[in-house]
Amino acid sequence: MAISAFIGVYLYERQVEEISLSVEFETAAGERIDAISNELARHEQIVRALSAFVKTNPKVSKADYSTYVRQLLTSHGDFQALEWIPRVTHDQRTAFERSASELYPGFQISEISEEGVLVGAAERDIYFLVFYIEPTDGNESALGFDLASEMGRRVALEQARDSGQSSTSDPLKLVQEVNGAAAFLLYVPVYEGVEPPASVVGRRNRLLGFALGVFHINDMVEEAISILKPRGIDIWIDERSQDGELQQIYRHQSRIASQSIRAMASSDARFVKAETIKVAGGEWRIVTAPASGYFEPQLGYAAWVLLVGGVFTTLFIAIYVYSWQRQFRATQESDEHFRYLFENMAQGVVYQNVEGNITANNPAAERILGLERTELNGRHSNDSRWQAIHIDGSEFPSLTAMESEVRAVSPR
Repeated sequence: MAISAFIGVYLYERQVEEISLSVEFETAAGERIDAISNELARHEQIVRALSAFVKTNPKVSKADYSTYVRQLLTSHGDFQALEWIPRVTHDQRTAFERSASELYPGFQISEISEEGVLVGAAERDIYFLVFYIEPTDGNESALGFDLASEMGRRVALEQARDSGQSSTSDPLKLVQEVNGAAAFLLYVPVYEGVEPPASVVGRRNRLLGFALGVFHINDMVEEAISILKPRGIDIWIDERSQDGELQQIYRHQSRIASQSIRAMASSDARFVKAETIKVAGGEWRIVTAPASGYFEPQLGYAAWVLLVGGVFTTLFIAIYVYSWQRQFRATQESDEHFRYLFENMAQGVVYQNVEGNITANNPAAERILGLERTELNGRHSNDSRWQAIHIDGSEFPSLTAMESEVRAVSPR
């Protein structure tokens, strides 16, 4: 019964602890989703700030551009680059390349060949090329690259141009990185005039170019969650690609986890928190789940202590009670044996206290003394009234018989 009670308490304690951990996970997961969402919003704000700067300074110099962008990057160093992508028509190409060569010797509008090397761009009606880029160090090979020459980049460009809103590319490999992780391009269109044109045709005709932010999602996420205390939460991010399919673009293993993620999520949907957020015209699905082992080091520790402690306590009490019962039965049997001998022995026995008063006697003592037990109890062994009592009609008083036949037992 006691063990059943402890098991019941253990199960209750485990349930309470599981609820507590679930709430804790829900809070920690929400913090991470919010941090990533807010960091993405800040990235878009930075690129929008760059677009506003170029809009008000359409002929901005390289020096002024660099000064402004470096200020932006002081608070967001996880950008790979911030770029100005002007719109250049085919008729403007030759003059543009000649002018740009004064800033960048040997400058040409380029694209990536089938062999994966940079070559002069093929003839097109319009080029969207990298003209200003900060930081320059490490990004030099991207200068002059025509983003419209590659399908993934061109789709995102056209989406931003026609909608008048920001857009992102699918994950892609950067021109300036040989073995780098997949990066994202975030475009914000820049138009002539105070307000964006109302029609698609108007937006296409009045497009000046794009402010472009380049970042690695792993750098962005790590920056976002770096201020949070490690809590054993795994994260992965899926993006709805331009063809409508969800594809995983990022996976983060908890800083205190030893194993990886999706197994726990698929086994127990209670401990998965997912949220879809809008990202520059696209959708990202951020999923969080407890890292493998999230519950084991915590869940049940107190409950196990309670259960094991309860079992040991129950066993100790059971052993103690059993030992006491054995001792009680042995004492009871000893008392019964002594009482049998006391009541049936031939010798008369009386007990007296320290004052000499008789407190108990056996039947033999009554027989020898000729007195009932009620007459003996309380009588003093030296009482002179013993002289007047005869039990056999002889001349000897009963006191003599008591002294010779009865063994008086006094406490020592």
